[in-house]
Amino acid sequence: MCNSMQMLYYQAPLSAFFVACVIPFFEPVFSKGGIFGTEWSLAAVVCITVTLLVTQKSHLLPHHHHDHVAHSPEADCLP
Repeated sequence: MCNSMQMLYYQAPLSAFFVACVIPFFEPVFSKGGIFGTEWSLAAVVCITVTLLVTQKSHLLPHHHHDHVAHSPEADCLP
């Protein structure tokens, strides 16, 4: 049985993929006002980069598990 965090761990990337496929049909992605049609300020690029690094750092660092945790939380949800 999976808990809510385990389900979110597997469902979030799939949802992101579907949203990324649908957005170009409803948003002006490359035209003026779109995400790729606008000039980005240096401050915005720095903030996005720092956010990416902080987020990835938390995934790349080894996690210290307590002795009572014998397996990964994902193991219960694997098919």
